Amino acid sequence: MSSIDIRQLEEIVARAVKRALAEARSEEMKAVAEALKALAEYVKTGFQVVNKGSTLMKRRWRVLQKRSPS
Repeated sequence: MSSIDIRQLEEIVARAVKRALAEARSEEMKAVAEALKALAEYVKTGFQVVNKGSTLMKRRWRVLQKRSPS
């Protein structure tokens, strides 16, 4: 997979889920589309948590760099 912005990925998944729900003829297909939507939200939340942790680690690293003698 090539480098893709997370926002682009969100848009792609949202469009796919919306299309799947609109075209779903059976209850099973609607359930699959809803499950895909839930999974996408779960992954998105996970990325947000990891990103927040990464940001905090970067801040702490900068503080430690300032404290240590050059």
